[in-house]
Amino acid sequence: MLKTYPFDKDMEDLFKKEHSNYREYTVFQDESWCKKSNFFYHGFLFVRNNQGRRILNKIIEIKSNNKRRWSDISFKNIKNVATNTEEGRKTIVVRFWLELADKELRKRNIKFYLFGVDKNNIKNFWLKGSFNKHIYLRFFELGLKSSVKWFGEDERETKPLRISHLYYEYGNYNDERKDKIKWLNLEFFKKGFPWILPSQDNISDLYSNEKLSKHEFSNLIQFTDIILGAC
Repeated sequence: MLKTYPFDKDMEDLFKKEHSNYREYTVFQDESWCKKSNFFYHGFLFVRNNQGRRILNKIIEIKSNNKRRWSDISFKNIKNVATNTEEGRKTIVVRFWLELADKELRKRNIKFYLFGVDKNNIKNFWLKGSFNKHIYLRFFELGLKSSVKWFGEDERETKPLRISHLYYEYGNYNDERKDKIKWLNLEFFKKGFPWILPSQDNISDLYSNEKLSKHEFSNLIQFTDIILGAC
């Protein structure tokens, strides 16, 4: 059974129509911890709505052509192994996805923002709660705010930019992340910032595994993971 979201009724139009006064994007977020270096990363993928359906179809087509349609693809799957193995096929998918990402980035149909934090340089100045939780939420907020500001000031854009929807991978601190986005919206609104962040109804956590989410947009969370890992 397909898992429904408050905005599913608009999905068919989401990547086909665009408000005439804006250039609209949907944002997908994923994160990565590097235990070896003790770095933490948030990645934000901005997908232009009127190109997103085509991009999503291509992402799924690449998986299907390599018999991995329902696989949960992650950067950690990349291994130098025989192509006829499970990991080998996933590596082929990743390679083609990165080629697609390169092409779409050059055309500015997608934008990607990487926000990295060196945990070695951060002291635990939070007196209450989990150190890792505070780092996660604080830099999720800063990363999203920085990405929105950076892309919003791109002089090559011919129209003001607007985020219509935002998805973050289901996992740590789902409700707290949604709360951060709500306050960011208020802050940008007060400053008259040209970006418009989505309403609470258009913000949702989403499993990267499509079998769990029952939603094809999980493939764009996977795509975000791959670009984040490559960076």
